[in-house]
Amino acid sequence: MHRSDFLDIIKGILIMLVCIGHASQYAIHQNGGFWQDPLYKAIYMFHMPLFMAVAGYLFFGGLAKAVSLTHYVTYRSVALLVPIFSWTILYKITFFFITDKIAFEQLPLEIIRYAVTSQWFLWALFGSIVLTAIAVSAGKYRTFLIVILFLTSLALPEVPLFSLFKYILLFFIAGFYFASCKGFSERNVRVLLLPLAIGSCLGFMIWEKDTYVYVTGMTLVSDNIPNIMTRWLVGGVVSIFFVSFLFCSYSVIPTNIRKMLILAGKNSIYIYILQAVMFKVILKPAYHFLPPVSSIVLGDLLAVLIGVLVTYACLFMGNIISLNKTCAFLLFGKKLKNDPKRSFDLE
Repeated sequence: MHRSDFLDIIKGILIMLVCIGHASQYAIHQNGGFWQDPLYKAIYMFHMPLFMAVAGYLFFGGLAKAVSLTHYVTYRSVALLVPIFSWTILYKITFFFITDKIAFEQLPLEIIRYAVTSQWFLWALFGSIVLTAIAVSAGKYRTFLIVILFLTSLALPEVPLFSLFKYILLFFIAGFYFASCKGFSERNVRVLLLPLAIGSCLGFMIWEKDTYVYVTGMTLVSDNIPNIMTRWLVGGVVSIFFVSFLFCSYSVIPTNIRKMLILAGKNSIYIYILQAVMFKVILKPAYHFLPPVSSIVLGDLLAVLIGVLVTYACLFMGNIISLNKTCAFLLFGKKLKNDPKRSFDLE
């Protein structure tokens, strides 16, 4: 088993969970009454925290191979920021020509305003990379500085983008530091599986609507601190259980399934960006013709089906779009294929 394949499988499953979660929220529940859906809750307890932890893990490995810290961070930043602004410009210009709600002189401000409020995960990843790189530049004092920067980040204004960043920054840091540790044996992992499974079940039981960062944010007040600690603790426990379980069961995953998951993991940026477009363009209009699914079992089954279909439809479209090197760079931050430097993904 190659570690890169294992990480790509994790990323492939996680990006699929993103699509399944959005299918549950937007298609099945039509943006109402989804907080206590068992499938939605199980996904949102850990999928973005673990995605961020994997990103931190891969960032550590990327630094070890990089020409320099500045060079690596610059390329990673460009790979994240270019798609954000490219899609924003594309969206706003399209909106400008089909409506008369925005005056031409307001367009630049609208583009900036929309850019800094969309694609929150890419912004959070960008912020995590920059803060971690600043800490790394401090050499032997990096741990001290990264703790200071993390605590300082908690004082950021309580707006949605900063709230989400404060929530998952801790997991990026955890993944980064875990990458510097020695490997672990399957025997040790198997010993931990049962207590991690019990902890995950307990986390599922105590997870409530107020636990979601989307509901209560990251405001450091007495009433909200238990919510913050619960989402961090549960997110960590469930993430470790998921990775441990997958590590132990890797060999029984059919080869064809592995290949499909690895393909999704390697190209997760296509899926992450295009699924947002697909849900807006295709599923929102469906609200006018289809009622929400009332059955939890049927709804969750449909959410899984829709999520998987959306995942691989976006993967297919992303591969087609990226045949054009300029589109690959502008829309997905992918390096040109003839560039000797590595391309970047949601790492």
